[in-house]
Amino acid sequence: KAMGLHKIVEAHLLANPDLYA
Repeated sequence: KAMGLHKIVEAHLLANPDLYA
């Protein structure tokens, strides 16, 4: 479950880097 969440978070980071910069 944690790995799946990590993949989702990573996908969001890659898709919306400006939100996390």
